[in-house]
Amino acid sequence: HTHQMTLFDLEKWPSSRQYDMVVAWGVIMHTHDPRQAFHILAERVNKGGGLLLQIYDTGTGAAFHHLRSLRKAYRELKTFEERIAMIQLVHDAVGFDVLDL
Repeated sequence: HTHQMTLFDLEKWPSSRQYDMVVAWGVIMHTHDPRQAFHILAERVNKGGGLLLQIYDTGTGAAFHHLRSLRKAYRELKTFEERIAMIQLVHDAVGFDVLDL
């Protein structure tokens, strides 16, 4: 099922409501509380599921060169399974997903 709502509405749903994949593309940095938004989304992901975030560059460019090499490597992967494995590897390395693919 697909649901469209404000992400802060998720707090009103039963906490048992979990999802295999949660996507927030260019969303959380526009909320009144991005940190809380992230926690709300992360709490809704099933164990073994995925949280796909895209957060726009704040203009600092601090991680630009590193992210550019990760993007290139990701785009060169041929299969869905390889891409999921890379996302999991990045997640395990830094504790959250940082790819803007």
